[in-house]
Amino acid sequence: HARLYLLDEATAGMDPVFRVDFYNVLRKILAEGDCSILMSTQLQTDLNRNMDFIARMENGRMVSFEENMA
Repeated sequence: HARLYLLDEATAGMDPVFRVDFYNVLRKILAEGDCSILMSTQLQTDLNRNMDFIARMENGRMVSFEENMA
């Protein structure tokens, strides 16, 4: 029952079918408890489909933070 999950490129190398299942598991974790998930990814499709907020980093600095409106 962690309150914060830190995932670094968690979907890298996953096949597309399992990636859908993985995000469904994350949604279930969020729905069941008072927790947050911080995840890094370079996959634009993952960002647009699955993230509530997006922070963009350049050279180790956050250059934007916004709600995902996709």
